[in-house]
Amino acid sequence: MLQQIATSLNISMEDIYIYFVLSPIIILWCWSIFWTLKDIINRTENLSYQMLCIVLVALWGPFVGFPLYFVIRPAVLLADKWWKESIQILSNQCMECDAYNDKDNMFCTECGAWLRIECKECGEKYYNGYNYCNKCGAPNLDID
Repeated sequence: MLQQIATSLNISMEDIYIYFVLSPIIILWCWSIFWTLKDIINRTENLSYQMLCIVLVALWGPFVGFPLYFVIRPAVLLADKWWKESIQILSNQCMECDAYNDKDNMFCTECGAWLRIECKECGEKYYNGYNYCNKCGAPNLDID
């Protein structure tokens, strides 16, 4: 059947093999290298690690290198790390339930626990998680 199609189109079986077998594999190979490049740039800033992953996929191909890349790639995107760090900078974490709260909150919005305590030395109210007052440096230690 394939031979009849080849003769009717006046092309050889080798050309059919190239068009329908090798071309999709080459396209898949190039796509996997490009996708790996985009993905690894979003996961790490380490240039040598990025190069290692791209070379791994380029040399081993989409059928071996690509699955290996999925095993060794960093699990978290850089944007997720930056987002989590910005949340931690812009908010206070509750000591009771670990929920993030706005810096100005006096109470946790999840469990209602006190987020701020009053300094025994200067009267400044500061985050309950700090060991020392951020105004006068007095310790936030309850020694019985």
